[in-house]
Amino acid sequence: MGSINGEAPQLRRRPALTSLTMKGVCRKCNNGWMSDLEVAVEPIMLRVFGGVDIDQLSSAEIQILARWAAKTAIALSYATPQNAPIPLQASHSLHPDYQGPVRFGFFYSMITADRKLESSYLQVVYGEELGLIGTQEIAGARLVLCLNNHCLIVDFPPAIAGFTFALGESCSAQLWPVRRPAGIAELKFDGPPTIDRVLLELCRAISVQVDLGSLRA
Repeated sequence: MGSINGEAPQLRRRPALTSLTMKGVCRKCNNGWMSDLEVAVEPIMLRVFGGVDIDQLSSAEIQILARWAAKTAIALSYATPQNAPIPLQASHSLHPDYQGPVRFGFFYSMITADRKLESSYLQVVYGEELGLIGTQEIAGARLVLCLNNHCLIVDFPPAIAGFTFALGESCSAQLWPVRRPAGIAELKFDGPPTIDRVLLELCRAISVQVDLGSLRA
């Protein structure tokens, strides 16, 4: 746990991703739509791991990948010791019966390095100044799940009007619910970067904007 203002992070534990489990899921969902999502995403991820460019995936495949990444991010936010689970509004929006607007953004980056990072995970909480009145929920969260150097970034923004993402300084393209190209081709570092710094910079490079006119309306 730590902040992005330069303070040294505090390491709580270093478990393998496969050992993290969330025990608060009902049996119907766990054995139903969540299980179906796991089955549907496996051949897609095998193609990506095999070298298929993400742009070659169909819109339907991107949607499956985005929903799976969001589901995994939500589960990890409950299983990790940070005690900052994804807001319930965003969690509920992932259910197949949900009829409201999409409440998360999905982005993609790839790490080019001389070694393969099989799995890692980083969660950043932001927007505390936009806290949801009358709740204990965090305002917004961004999570990056890195699998075999493929970074799946999911952002759950505050549930307010006029909230958008700016990618001018980001090397991550937005793939869901809309496609928008990244602003730059690569992130630059002074000296050999550590993996935690890479993942943090991937998160920080996607900036957020709020339309004050929409808030007044």
